[in-house]
Amino acid sequence: IAQHSLRITDVVNEPLAFLTPIGGYENMPLVSLEEAVKPLVPLLPAVQSHAYVAKQRCEHPTDDLTSDESASIMLYTMSWVPEDKCLYVALNKTLRSSENRDQNLKPWYLYLRLFLNALYRLPPLRGIAYRGVKLNIKERYHKDKLIVWWAFSSTTITLDVLQSEQFLGLTGERTIFNIEYESARDIRNHSFFPCEDELLLMAATQFKVISKLNQGNLCIIHLRETPPPFPLLHPVPLIVPPVHGPVLQEPIASANVSTSPKLSKPEHRNRDLEENISKQKGKSCVDLCSKNLTAQDMEIVVYYLMFNNQFDFTGMKWLIFKTTSLFSGTHKQNGANEKENQNKTLTTLNPEVNKIGDEGARHLADALTHNTTLTTLNLEVNKIGDEGARHLADALTHNTTLTTLNLSSNKIGHEGARHLADALRHNASLTTLNLEMNQIGDEGARHLADALTHNTTLTTLYLRGNQIGDEGARHLADALTHNTTLTTLDLSRNKIGDEGARHLADALRHNTTLTTLDLSWNEIGDEGARHLADALTHNATLTTLDLSWKWNRR
Repeated sequence: IAQHSLRITDVVNEPLAFLTPIGGYENMPLVSLEEAVKPLVPLLPAVQSHAYVAKQRCEHPTDDLTSDESASIMLYTMSWVPEDKCLYVALNKTLRSSENRDQNLKPWYLYLRLFLNALYRLPPLRGIAYRGVKLNIKERYHKDKLIVWWAFSSTTITLDVLQSEQFLGLTGERTIFNIEYESARDIRNHSFFPCEDELLLMAATQFKVISKLNQGNLCIIHLRETPPPFPLLHPVPLIVPPVHGPVLQEPIASANVSTSPKLSKPEHRNRDLEENISKQKGKSCVDLCSKNLTAQDMEIVVYYLMFNNQFDFTGMKWLIFKTTSLFSGTHKQNGANEKENQNKTLTTLNPEVNKIGDEGARHLADALTHNTTLTTLNLEVNKIGDEGARHLADALTHNTTLTTLNLSSNKIGHEGARHLADALRHNASLTTLNLEMNQIGDEGARHLADALTHNTTLTTLYLRGNQIGDEGARHLADALTHNTTLTTLDLSRNKIGDEGARHLADALRHNTTLTTLDLSWNEIGDEGARHLADALTHNATLTTLDLSWKWNRR
């Protein structure tokens, strides 16, 4: 087997046991690839020369990655001899080790910080991929058991690649893994071997063994990615470097510094809006409710509230969302103007009941990506749809301060819910998400439920009026069994019946944090009410359960 194919066929080295979570790198600075590999030279003597080649090949990367980020991925996919001094072999061996792993990972911290920043900036994907080994290892995988692959796992989306003679071939003992993944990254644009159709599974990915099938010398094992209740791979705080700029070579010393480029003044004018913004200058809450605002008007909001271009802020370094500027920083002003504009922090922006659409949501999302002071954003009734939800979800992946987001009545379906759920897997600040009166349905509920098994900060989730039925309730109930932070869940005005009530009741027997559950205006009858009542005899935390209206009607 060619050496580079070992990334896809080295699954036999996985211990499968539950080891301690992987971390320690998350607070390291984001540095260049050259700096990141310096601590590895004693372990991997040839790593610097291969990093040089990777960097040269990644001068113009795709996917909005920097050359350093792209090159960190390419370096991972490169092979050299001796095999045990090759980066991916040595890194994955360390990740799989149960002895002194924390200590042995320390030289890898800078590289892991850069590598994970790159991978987390690529969108997580769902689908089917394949991996295998030229051995029969079915005895190590037991149906319905949870297992963890601790190393970064290379897979291919093309079964023909795996069955080629370069990999497993078609004869002899073989084990093929049919993998249902939920968080894979497509690294083909950054791989040294782009023709292998390679997807990368993150380190410390947990799976459930669904089935095993023997066909002569071939064993097929079906795995399904199952996010654990707590992360086994500590996430990194994402940093989005400036467009076409280098990765920072020193840690960010202060949150008051930004690399966000200054916007051009919008050609579109709305004098009423501009006057309204001017009158609210200096307030921590800017109210733009029911102003008939459009997507073009959001350009004005972002321009004037973000950069305060009515003043001359020559040489300003921007980062923070402020009132006279959604981003603030050090600036030179004289006399009264300087004093007047100090400490004016915008924390709440309220453009509800307008018609900004998905394009207006995009303008706001671009601002939120770098913002560090806004805590509340209310976009209720703005017709942003799934595409607008996607833009905002991308922003949530990077934003670290927003705590409350209201997206109620925005025609968001299950696709929009999927994007938001993906963001919740990485966001560590949002505590309240309002998705009332949208159209996420059972499928959207499933996506959000999956995120709740991973998220550890969200405390309040409003899903009133979303066409969620028994199946959606089942998914949310499964999440409540594992989630330890959600305290309020509003499922009123949906289509949940007795079966859905039974699933939620089962969850309440195990959940120890939920205090408020609203199931009013559903389709729950006597049987469902009995399940819930019985669950309350075992639950010591729920203080409010609303079954009014629909149930009383029966």
